[in-house]
Amino acid sequence: MSDLPGRYSSVQKFLHWTMAVLIVLMVAVGLTMTSIGETPYTGALYELHKSTGIVVLALALIRIAVRRARSAPPLEPMPEWQRKAAYASHYSMYALIVLVPLMGWIATSHCCKPVNLFWTIPVSLPIPDAPTMEASKPLFLIHFTVAFLLAAIVTVHVTAALHHHFVKRDRTLRRMLPGGD
Repeated sequence: MSDLPGRYSSVQKFLHWTMAVLIVLMVAVGLTMTSIGETPYTGALYELHKSTGIVVLALALIRIAVRRARSAPPLEPMPEWQRKAAYASHYSMYALIVLVPLMGWIATSHCCKPVNLFWTIPVSLPIPDAPTMEASKPLFLIHFTVAFLLAAIVTVHVTAALHHHFVKRDRTLRRMLPGGD
């Protein structure tokens, strides 16, 4: 039932909601780890954040491939400006969902090797080490900036989905929800 035309496929829904949960987790961990100072948990939070970022990046690339292969159902009827805004926000989210973890990975590989996937598998990028942590700050600034931009666009995306569901009462949100229509 969930792979009918006019709905997202089961794989698209799984990737969407899995990534949504992981991104919310990453934001919470990222804000916590950068604000608590040095504690016995700080290193573990950084490792969790970096590892989850690598997973999000991999899922984003899979999601883009699935989207290209499967496409998306047509948008519900709406004014042309909303249609353009919907497309712009979706393409922006896809770009940022790749760019945010990629910039974090680059910045971390530049300053703080080794980068390990869940404390075990080395995944540091082959880029030169920064002479100081200060030298990596511009890369982290890009990472933080695009992360906050992604959070803003996700907020608009969620607000629009809820508006379509509760105010316009169309199928926009329902076609991405797990299960039947």
